Amino acid sequence: MYRRDAGISAVKKKLQDACTDSKGSPDSESFEVVFEKASDNPNVPKPYYVDGKMKCDLPG
Repeated sequence: MYRRDAGISAVKKKLQDACTDSKGSPDSESFEVVFEKASDNPNVPKPYYVDGKMKCDLPG
C-alpha cells in the first residue's frame, strides 16, 4: 500500500508544482486519480504507476 500512497503523493506534488510555476493557484481538493497500475515485477524502478488531474486557477 505504501507504493500507492507514495505514487499518488508524487503525482499530486508534480501537479501542484506545475500549477504554481505557471503563477496559478492549485486546487488540491480537486485532485483525483485518473489511472493507476501496479507492476508485479520487482525490478521495475517505479512499480506503481499513477496518473491524476487537478484544477489550477491561472491568472487573467
